Amino acid sequence: MLTRKFIALTVLAGSLLLGAAGSGASAAMRGKVFGVKPGMMIQSSYFGLEYPRLQPFVGVDWVGVAASSDDGDVSASIFIPHFGAKLFLKDYGAEKTIAPYLTGDWFFSLASVDADGVSSAEKDLIKDLLEFWGLGVGFGAEYFLSESFSVGGEYGLRYLHDKVDEHSETDTYAPGYGSTYKINNEFSLAFKVTYAVISANYHFGRKK
Repeated sequence: MLTRKFIALTVLAGSLLLGAAGSGASAAMRGKVFGVKPGMMIQSSYFGLEYPRLQPFVGVDWVGVAASSDDGDVSASIFIPHFGAKLFLKDYGAEKTIAPYLTGDWFFSLASVDADGVSSAEKDLIKDLLEFWGLGVGFGAEYFLSESFSVGGEYGLRYLHDKVDEHSETDTYAPGYGSTYKINNEFSLAFKVTYAVISANYHFGRKK
């Protein structure tokens, strides 16, 4: 489960990253970019600052999942803020050119769960499973249709780390007395997944 302090520090770090980039190198900054990465399950958008070879960004992904069984129905919305940067291997932005890049980001998830027919403990367990943090690395390229619009493709690897706390209580009764056993289990999960996305990007506020 992600703590509020962890989330606040993450948001602060991302704000300082873009703030420092904007104030410390404003003379070199040549524009801004907004992009979307549509997918079958994950919908993503981002905002970044443009420098001659570097593009720091912040963004958010959204995932909607649902499952049903004879025991109940569960649906969840997962929001995944992420902070990172693209490093272009050459100067970019000229019309009808291809610009390859390397990219990396750090992300975490916030989950909202609606459940019918399941206990509150099971609902909390599902929420815990859907809240994680991770790192991503990848490479890609953008093709500039014009100085303002580009389309891109990206392939990479994401490492996800998940920590789950499970709590339960068991009442045991015997003649003349009763007792309650509290069971607390904590376990961690790690996943490595590859991804491939396409993007549409709008570049604006460019300095001539």
